[in-house]
Amino acid sequence: MHMGISPQARASLSAALVATEVAKDRVRAALEANDAGEVAKARAVELAAQQALSLLARKHLRKDLTQDADLGAIVRRATVVESVSRRMRAPADPCREMEEYGPHRLHPDIVASPLGRLPDMIRDTLKAADYHRALLSEAGNAYLLQEGQGTRSVWFQEDRQKTRWHLRSFFWDLVAAFDLVLVWCNEQFELGIHPRAVSWRCVKDAVSRTQPDEWTRVLATLSRFEADAAFFEIRAYRNYAHRDFLFGNVLVSPTGEMIGLTIPYARVGQAFETLETQLRRYAEFMSGSLAAVLEPSGA
Repeated sequence: MHMGISPQARASLSAALVATEVAKDRVRAALEANDAGEVAKARAVELAAQQALSLLARKHLRKDLTQDADLGAIVRRATVVESVSRRMRAPADPCREMEEYGPHRLHPDIVASPLGRLPDMIRDTLKAADYHRALLSEAGNAYLLQEGQGTRSVWFQEDRQKTRWHLRSFFWDLVAAFDLVLVWCNEQFELGIHPRAVSWRCVKDAVSRTQPDEWTRVLATLSRFEADAAFFEIRAYRNYAHRDFLFGNVLVSPTGEMIGLTIPYARVGQAFETLETQLRRYAEFMSGSLAAVLEPSGA
């Protein structure tokens, strides 16, 4: 004997399905209007509607639906929605939502960004890069001196290691300064990006509701900066640190004189430079470019 489904259950399932479709339409409309705030609200409503539909589907799945093809289709569709939602681990908007994985959660203090201090932090980070550049030059010169004279004292290996350490830290601090600028933009212009999701991919498509004109100017400056060959090289050298230390090569003149250190090219078509000239160019580029972002905004 087949067990039927009550009219109340059928009505509840049908209403839940309609609510899901209405929520989907609301999301589509918000996306077309490019309204980030409304998109977030609409997705929350859509998720709640899908969950309600899935709960009702599970409640009635044990019953025989063969006598009601329409209702059976509704329940089967709800089951598919639930399955897809369960398997989709990525958030609907990765720039505005962050899903936590594992048993641990970040403390709020480590996520917060002090807006008033960010410009100073950016400048201090550039100073840190200059600090490493100065120590790198000192260690590199000592390394070259010993290499050129063939003396290779007990300090030779340490000077060589210091050159690698400071070179790595120099590039890390330069890219960290750019990352801090993105955090500052998110806070200063209220872009609405989740603090842990701040990245160029999210920032370049963000919209400011509070200072749209100033944000347009800043974004244009940042876009030119991010697309510059110098920043491409800086980021490539920083990323190389995930695989190995950068190794400096000794540049020798035809007469055997030690001219300086060089590092491998990071970009096809990159011009030849000694390491000292190359790093000075990068430091000046970062300082000038980031100042062009911060100073007109009074930061």
